[in-house]
Amino acid sequence: MKMKKLFIILSTILLFVGCKQFEPELCNVKVQDNPNCTYKLEKNYVPKYSFVKLQVFPNTGYYVENLSCGYQKDFFKSINEENTFYILIDESIYDINIIVKEKYKYSINNYRKLKNCSINKNKTNTYEGDIVTFTIIPDKYYYYEPSSVKVIENYYYESEDLSKSISFKQNETNPNEFSFIMPNSNVGIFVDMKFCVKATSQKESYKQNEKIVFDIDNHLPNQTYDLILSENYETSGTIISNDYIIIDNNVYLSNTYELSQNVLKFDDMGSFLLQIFPHGEYNHYTNAVFSVNSEGTPEGWRTIGIKEKHYYWTQGELATIALHLSNNIPTDNRIKVKYILENSDSSRTININKILGLHYDNSITIESYDLLDESTDLESFDTITIWIEDENLKYISRKITINLINQND
Repeated sequence: MKMKKLFIILSTILLFVGCKQFEPELCNVKVQDNPNCTYKLEKNYVPKYSFVKLQVFPNTGYYVENLSCGYQKDFFKSINEENTFYILIDESIYDINIIVKEKYKYSINNYRKLKNCSINKNKTNTYEGDIVTFTIIPDKYYYYEPSSVKVIENYYYESEDLSKSISFKQNETNPNEFSFIMPNSNVGIFVDMKFCVKATSQKESYKQNEKIVFDIDNHLPNQTYDLILSENYETSGTIISNDYIIIDNNVYLSNTYELSQNVLKFDDMGSFLLQIFPHGEYNHYTNAVFSVNSEGTPEGWRTIGIKEKHYYWTQGELATIALHLSNNIPTDNRIKVKYILENSDSSRTININKILGLHYDNSITIESYDLLDESTDLESFDTITIWIEDENLKYISRKITINLINQND
């Protein structure tokens, strides 16, 4: 009985001594603090040659590039858990450094052709995934449709491609504020600003004495306007022509506007320009072009406005006649001009057709060699009659007659 009890005691002692001899070494795992991230270490003490789990939480705008665990240390990045690492601990004191870097920042630009508004952005450059907000502030007398707002991806200053637009949200309480998630590229913000009022002629071309009516789309109904009518001789500048008249001043606009019958007092029919300005504000305006055909204009043709710009000659020798055309014809076009040279008793008449080029300002110039050959001079004639009649362009004008007798330079 005593022998059996001794055996049990000895066995217990041997077992205890054997367990202490093979107990694994515990290692102290340390992570160096980094101001650009926080972390969660699974354990601070782990058995030697086992793995420990480390989760890293980078600050906003930063990313984890790597770990530094000494020379040729083993660790593995989880493929299922973001910024999570499993590190093999093989030293009694094991130091881990987390390498965190700032994300690349992309720029938020205004589209280079943006006009008639300003855009306030909460930042001008930021990293992918950040939320960007911007507010559109229209200039006075301008508005925009939210559908015209675009945030253009892969934007550079030279870019004009509006097709690569990313999604964005409109603020429910402030309709002028928008937000989007920054992509991994520069972006450009575009919005198509529109003048507060738009006038559209109900017809492209009218007959003489026909009512001329415009449809009006007015986004500032409490604003008063000035209306100007001019011959459409040029396409630049605020007041298009010196031959303009103010047809209404400081008036409110309804859904339509009818031109008064006594307004068209110019020498010619042809192309005209209606301009609408906020009252007293002549730097902001909208245009509406329309045409009036004179009686006798052939079916399918249009009357072109024509007037003398200037003409010079000496006794018996015409040097230059310049004529301005009211309709906007592309400058690469050429147009047929007809002339009749005749004397007072009609004993002598010369009919001439010429194809002449249009100048950049929509004028044509007639030189003396366009009219006469070397055997003919102007002393034989009293008048010259000039008009446009072009079968290809289907334009016709009134006839202008210039007296060649007793004129000075």
